[in-house]
Amino acid sequence: MASVVKSGSLQEGQAVYMEYGRMGKAKTRFEGIIRRDGIEVNGTVSSPSISALRCIPSVNPDRTATNGWKVWKTEMAFD
Repeated sequence: MASVVKSGSLQEGQAVYMEYGRMGKAKTRFEGIIRRDGIEVNGTVSSPSISALRCIPSVNPDRTATNGWKVWKTEMAFD
């Protein structure tokens, strides 16, 4: 994550979010904050994947893996 922040692609302190839900069910939105060492969720900084896995059990306790680089998003719009 440090290299992504250093490159300017993401800013430390920038808000990110992920939406997750079981197939066919409403999605729950989770929010995090970019830190040099990972994504902070509920005061704990971890890698993008571990941060996502800290959120998912509240929706799907059976889910044990996810690619955090794919699920976290920014509010930035691309033209």
